[in-house]
Amino acid sequence: MWQQFCLVAPRARKYRHFRANLEQILFERDLIEKLEDLVYLLAVPLKSHQRTISSSVYTSQYTNMNNSPIGIFRLPREIHLKIFAELADARDCTTLGLTSVYFWSLALPVLHDKWAAYLGPWAGEKIVCVGDLVKANDYPPGLFSDAEILSFDQPEIRAALDLGSFFDEPKPVTLYDFSVFVMGRHQRLGTIWKGTEETELLIRCINSFADHSLVFNGPPKHDFKNFKEHCFYPRDQPWVLRNLTTKEFVRSEAIALKPEFIQGPRIRGIGFPHVILSRICWSSVPNADIGGLTEITRGVWAGHCFDITQLSKHIEMTRGETWIDVSSEVMDDISRIWERKYGPDWQERVIENIER
Repeated sequence: MWQQFCLVAPRARKYRHFRANLEQILFERDLIEKLEDLVYLLAVPLKSHQRTISSSVYTSQYTNMNNSPIGIFRLPREIHLKIFAELADARDCTTLGLTSVYFWSLALPVLHDKWAAYLGPWAGEKIVCVGDLVKANDYPPGLFSDAEILSFDQPEIRAALDLGSFFDEPKPVTLYDFSVFVMGRHQRLGTIWKGTEETELLIRCINSFADHSLVFNGPPKHDFKNFKEHCFYPRDQPWVLRNLTTKEFVRSEAIALKPEFIQGPRIRGIGFPHVILSRICWSSVPNADIGGLTEITRGVWAGHCFDITQLSKHIEMTRGETWIDVSSEVMDDISRIWERKYGPDWQERVIENIER
């Protein structure tokens, strides 16, 4: 039976819609970007102090402005940093930075951390890819307590969801209802490097000045190269997907069809999102669009907590702990699903589509 699926982090009351069935999500090129959002939901980005800011103004010669005759510059650097930290909107931070070379040098790392804060918001959260045919009281083990489940099924919640308006008997709340605004909110991502967001932000900030001569004559547009994807997710280090609930991990090089397909936490072709999705789906009805695989809608990892992090950080953080590398097991599952779709030469087919 056809059903559409949605990613939910029910305890965080957040969701991301696919509005598609599993076959479309896993195999259709038009949905690749939506599927890759799962990387940005789970991958923990670098903070500004963990990287090098590349800018002609980001040098020590601008770190001391206490001799300036202008009042605000006479304040200690720590106060300036506090002011930037209090600016919640990236536009305000950028606009203040554009007033001087010195402020721009302070704005760059602050802007990095503000955008990094929008990345990896579901790292450590319990997540499920839930089908719209899931029945009431059908939840992955350990996702909610009995008391929490009872609390969802209140008359006011059913009324807000409009459950029962067209039924003789009130329709109970299901896990799929966490994908609507009454029970949750759409998860926003701060992928500043996508499209023309950087240029549009800069133009809006410059145009906010009544007098454009107040904008310092510097290279701010060039400096926005500091906010490309690889600045948050370096590509020169291996990454791992971690199941924090079961203490299992999957290595990027073990699932990539070619080493050159690995781009930090993103992997062209088969990547971490495919691994997660093949194991976190949940529905009361078997899936009919992927070769009749029943177990895919009773995912062994449904409702678990995950993150995607650098292998070096994983090793450092888990010293003395026991973690299991399940890369081979996961790749066997992926092979089984893709072979049902494309046949025994599925890897060649996927590689051909990528390199086309």
